[in-house]
Amino acid sequence: MKITLSKIKLYTVIVLLLLVQAVNATAGEILYEDNFSRLDPSWGSSNEQVSVKDGKLIVKPATSTTQSVLNQANVFDNADISIEVSMPAGDTNVAGGLIFWANDYTNFYCLCIDASGRFKVSRFVADRWLQPVEWVENNAIKKGIGQVNILRVVTKAREATAYINGQQVTTFSGQPPQGGGCIGVCGGSAHSGENTWQFGDLRVVAIKASTALSTEPAAQASPAAAETSQPTADTAPTPLPAKQPVSGMALRLHGSNTIGKELIPALCEEFFKYEGATSVQRKPRQKEDETDVEAVLPKVSSNRTTFEVEAHGSKMAFEDLAAGKCDICMASRQIKEDEARRCTLAGLGDMFSPACQIVLGLDGVAVFVNKSNPINALTKKQLADIFSGRVTDWSQVGGSPGPIDLYAGDDGSDDFDTFKSLVLGGMPLSSKASSYENSAKLSDEVATDTNGIGFAGMTFVRGCKSLAVSEAGKDALLPTPFTVTTGRYLLSRRFFLYIPADPHNEWARNFVDFAVSELGGSSNLTPSGFFARKFVEATTTKLEVFSWWTSGGEAAALDALFDCYKKHYPGVGVINATVAGGSGSAARPVLQTRLAVGNPPDTWQSHPGWELLGQYVEPNYCEPVTDLYKSDGWNTAFPRALIDMISNAGQIYAVLTGVHRGNVLWYNKKLLERNGIKVGDKMTFDEFFAACDKLKAAGIAALGVGDSGIWASAQLFENTLLGVIGPQGWADLFNGKMKWDDPRVEQAMQYFAKMQNYINPDHASLTWDEAVKELIDGKVAFTSMGDWADGEFIKAGMKENEDFGWVSSPETDGCFIIVADGFTLAKGAPHKEATIAWLKTIGSKEAQEAFNSLKGSIPARTDLDKSKFDAYHQWSMSEFAKDKLLPSCVHGEAAPASFLDLLNNAVTAFVVDRNVQNFAGALAQAAEKTGPETVTMPDFGGQAIKLENPEIPPNAPNRYSNAVIGAERLSVDLQFRAGTFQLDDVALQVLNRLAELLANPIYQERKLLVFGFSDSTGNARRNLALSKSRANAVAEQLHIRGLKPSFVGGFGKQLAIASNDTEEGREKNRRVEIWLR
Repeated sequence: MKITLSKIKLYTVIVLLLLVQAVNATAGEILYEDNFSRLDPSWGSSNEQVSVKDGKLIVKPATSTTQSVLNQANVFDNADISIEVSMPAGDTNVAGGLIFWANDYTNFYCLCIDASGRFKVSRFVADRWLQPVEWVENNAIKKGIGQVNILRVVTKAREATAYINGQQVTTFSGQPPQGGGCIGVCGGSAHSGENTWQFGDLRVVAIKASTALSTEPAAQASPAAAETSQPTADTAPTPLPAKQPVSGMALRLHGSNTIGKELIPALCEEFFKYEGATSVQRKPRQKEDETDVEAVLPKVSSNRTTFEVEAHGSKMAFEDLAAGKCDICMASRQIKEDEARRCTLAGLGDMFSPACQIVLGLDGVAVFVNKSNPINALTKKQLADIFSGRVTDWSQVGGSPGPIDLYAGDDGSDDFDTFKSLVLGGMPLSSKASSYENSAKLSDEVATDTNGIGFAGMTFVRGCKSLAVSEAGKDALLPTPFTVTTGRYLLSRRFFLYIPADPHNEWARNFVDFAVSELGGSSNLTPSGFFARKFVEATTTKLEVFSWWTSGGEAAALDALFDCYKKHYPGVGVINATVAGGSGSAARPVLQTRLAVGNPPDTWQSHPGWELLGQYVEPNYCEPVTDLYKSDGWNTAFPRALIDMISNAGQIYAVLTGVHRGNVLWYNKKLLERNGIKVGDKMTFDEFFAACDKLKAAGIAALGVGDSGIWASAQLFENTLLGVIGPQGWADLFNGKMKWDDPRVEQAMQYFAKMQNYINPDHASLTWDEAVKELIDGKVAFTSMGDWADGEFIKAGMKENEDFGWVSSPETDGCFIIVADGFTLAKGAPHKEATIAWLKTIGSKEAQEAFNSLKGSIPARTDLDKSKFDAYHQWSMSEFAKDKLLPSCVHGEAAPASFLDLLNNAVTAFVVDRNVQNFAGALAQAAEKTGPETVTMPDFGGQAIKLENPEIPPNAPNRYSNAVIGAERLSVDLQFRAGTFQLDDVALQVLNRLAELLANPIYQERKLLVFGFSDSTGNARRNLALSKSRANAVAEQLHIRGLKPSFVGGFGKQLAIASNDTEEGREKNRRVEIWLR
């Protein structure tokens, strides 16, 4: 068919008209949608990794890979794209999401989320991932396995705005393909196993080219959105337009030797390659620290293009920038006011603005000595005295005698400027110091001088030894990635690139964009040894804290710990890796899997006792933190009884955040008052069941339970069991002396069965905190739950003793079931320094007060001001000090995990059939099946000390009998080595616990009596003297611990409590008794 010119014109007009009509018709209309009822061929063919089922596109990436799936049959320009995303199985820290602006599988953008509540925007180019927006936590994201999130991206020209569940989270500039891009999805899998991703309800809606993004639905940006909005330097740069003249000297970069000697020339080479250059060469000039980087850009010119790099210091570079002698200033310090003023007067703009001042990275000025020098640390004052010449011999700072040889950067170097500002202050550098422009040469000189000391950027330590630096009285710190990025290292500094606000040379802005983007790769250290800005930004989400604190009160308390941490370590953020499920019922299996495959979080939540020591310490999953207790004085701040719960073989393995009481019965005070029920200071089972009967008759569910995770019912049974068998029975049950089919245990089971008649009918569908919410709402009257429930009352604004009240679980008064929480240090923690900083934070007074006041628990430390806490906390603190302390079975402290699993199974069955015999038999078999583990209960210390009223023998000495009238004896066992008044190690530990107990104000008005006794070996005079010496030895130890006895005496071999005919009996008689009157 022949087409005439007129026809061509006609077809052209028709096509243009159709295009106009199409634009007008599709603006605001659906361009594409897919409900995934089948796999559209545009997504490719079905395979093991990609399939469709039940209206979902399912992606299953292989381990350690990211699977991307593009719809290459459709291309969109300005568009509103949305899709539903969920991850029903896999690692919560792996990313997946919505692909947009895709050219092909080698070039696309992706809005990614993970199941731990974070998002980012990634760009895949060739073989690498760039991060226009780094990982950021955002409350808009629904966290957890299986949660569905709606991702939405609105693109217009080069700008994209991202929304998650209707909330705007970030806007950024990028490089969309010319003429529009494809869309798609992606999902990743961890190296420990495969993830499953599901995508649904994909929709693409056209927007008008003239529609501004500000006209999008008024979803207010979250705080995270503000944090992630980056200047254009954060995105990959746009290649220069062809019309830009490029031949000859195209770009001049002057400044710091630290970044100009190696890093900037390397970046120049990479930039040329990015622009498609060939024949890239680096040519050093004759003058030291000057280099030309040359290349040919075939698409632009056949002539060579040159970038000039001169590294003579920031000071000279700022002068050159103001004078128009350079295009970019490379600085290892911030511009000074007078330098900025000269640049502004030269028409370069506000040099402190983001357009002019670009942070490239961070560094620390290292102070180093010869490797043979015994000195490892110096204070800032000592350094100032050394480099000013006030101290001239190493012996003056604790080293070996010998003169100190000084090596320093010259007065034009940035290292010297930094050192002078941070260390010397107003003092001049000693005239005896040797000055160097080249930091590498300076370091090499120190490496060969046994008396030498110098300073330079971290990368120039080379063959020397870095010194830790401190302020007087504070920890000395080495320059490391953590100490530098957090600013904790005293000689930390930042590196900058400075350009005019509106540079006439287009190379300047494009090079800066490229430099910042290029330094966002996988390497944390640049070729010059400092930490790239993008790496530092990435580290703000590097510390992973694993826990199961997800309820309202728990999350608020955990956030308080995060706030304390970020306050003191602002350069490091936190990945809040939570897995919902009370008592860690869902979290622990996830954690065990990660530990088993060598993928641990940095730190994780653990209960002490069997859970910590058996599941994590014994398999060598965590490292000891004993040194923290020594360095921070925690051995006296934390009760010995608690430290024993987290110790093994003399090493401590966790830092406790707080101590919960497990056996608390909470009640809605107003609901009980309306039904004529009054609760006193204690409650018996008869009183409890009478109240339940009255409530049931009124049509009210008396007892609220949320046992969708069965542990809540198991805890109700645990509290009931303690009420029947008492503290001694509790100890006997878990050390094997009492059997699980004992009549007393069966009595507790009968009470537990009776309680099922009064619980809320929806108990099986509720979590523990939802059951507490029913009490808050007045739907149930009681709930038996640990005092983490108090955190929910606090979060809901409930008033103590007005809206709600509490009492010990029926017949458990005088007993305190410990449910403590702590955090570990993972063996080989990915970010060990940050983790140690986390542990130091949570063990501090500040964090313990902030956390526990919201959580419902009492501080693990005993040196906090109790008046700062509410009435419940003060009551719990008082009970903790005087009650018998008992480990919880349900929370992994009194028995191993193998027994706990069988207990939960037995409770699940019992809630259904209420068969006492079957329940008792199942637990008896469980105790036998788990073997000898269950008969060795950890030593919890405090509960062993109680007040007794023994009968006084008629043959007791008068002085003894008169002294103990109205007194009670403390059940402490203080033993001595034979023939001496030297206390053994166990006795010293008992005295530590005793001192903690007697520190309680309720004992302050009582008198302390100390009586010493001996065995019958030796003559009477010697025995009497020995018994007095033993009493005095104990009195002295008590005095050291702040306790002063009012009576100290010895009674020789009198009042023997065992036969002196055996060594065992004689050992018992060598004792000291302590009484309170």
